Amino acid sequence: MFIKLRRECYAWGLLGCLLAGSILLSSCHSQGARDTSVVEPGKHVTMVYRLTVNGQVIDQATYEKPFTYTQGEAPIVPGLEKELVGLHAGEHKHISLSPQEGYGEVNREAVIVIPSGQLPNENMAVGNLISVPYQDGRILTAVIRAIEDDTVVLDFNHPLAGQQLEFDVEILSIS
Repeated sequence: MFIKLRRECYAWGLLGCLLAGSILLSSCHSQGARDTSVVEPGKHVTMVYRLTVNGQVIDQATYEKPFTYTQGEAPIVPGLEKELVGLHAGEHKHISLSPQEGYGEVNREAVIVIPSGQLPNENMAVGNLISVPYQDGRILTAVIRAIEDDTVVLDFNHPLAGQQLEFDVEILSIS
């Protein structure tokens, strides 16, 4: 390329040489400036996103408070993680996840009715989240779906189970 450029300089004169050189330099600069990192297992990914369900914004990470995670270490929905593989810093993508790719379908067996006397009286309102100790010592979170005279209906499904998830993401950095 350098020899060809020198020949062009003789043919075009000084102005042509400067023009050809600046084109070559800008081409080399733009190729060198591109981040070659891609989202792949083990990479630390920083991104902004907006999650909507039925047109309503449910969650988001902003430029002021971006979200960072390590690809392959499961802090995010598996379907979303799969769709981010191969993206570069600066890329935007709209990702639509079915319930199976998101938080799963609603499991009817995860909705139970228990005597209201087994729960604390605080935060007892339909729609509230409540922490419930499980037999193995874990603490599970449930949504209160209904309160009757002497029973409470608890839903242990993820609040977004059964929902189509719409993500708009922008990858900010990869390291």
